[in-house]
This record gives sequence, C-alpha cells and structure tokens, in this order.
Amino acid sequence: MLPKVTPVGEGVLFKLSDSTGKMSMTEVGRGDLTKAMLKTDDVFVVDPGPELLVWVGNGASQKERAAAMNTATAYLKAQGKSIRTPVSVLKEGSAMRHPIFQKIFAN
Repeated sequence: MLPKVTPVGEGVLFKLSDSTGKMSMTEVGRGDLTKAMLKTDDVFVVDPGPELLVWVGNGASQKERAAAMNTATAYLKAQGKSIRTPVSVLKEGSAMRHPIFQKIFAN
C-alpha cells in the first residue's frame, strides 16, 4: 500500500532579515505567493505544508545566511512540526528546479 501524499498548500512566506541591525522574521504573504515577493537582499522561509523551503537571495548578508537553518529549525518547533520535516535550501537563480517551489511560485 502506498503512503498517503500530503497535498502541497500555497504556502506562507516569511522574510529573515538583519536590515535593522537585529535579526527578525516577518510574514510577507500567505496563500497566493509571487516571485516578486522574494528580494535578493534577504533570506526567505516558505512553509507549503509537508516541507520547509529556505530561499537564499544572492545579496543576503553573511549573518542572514548563517541564521537560515537555525531559524528554520526554530520555526518547525514553534509550529509544532516534526524536527524531521524536510528542509530544502534553495539559492536564488536555481530555486525553480525544485518542484514544490515551481508550484508555489509559478506566477
């Protein structure tokens, strides 16, 4: 018997930024997400449901890059999701190769 496939939602998008001098994570969008919401100077976390996507912009600071995975792990814990939830790190320019990213950001 095949395992039940969890449907991919449209997602929730969060921006991880240190532009104010302090690292912060803020919600940018929910539901209908667009590529225009992704800014090259920051790191973004996308929660489509069955996995977590971490998008790293080419201009993201070293601090933002370093904080990306710890932030993803903290997010999983805060949302009550399993620590075994798959997390994919996607770099700007190559993210469209990821099937879930393609589905969410098709527009």
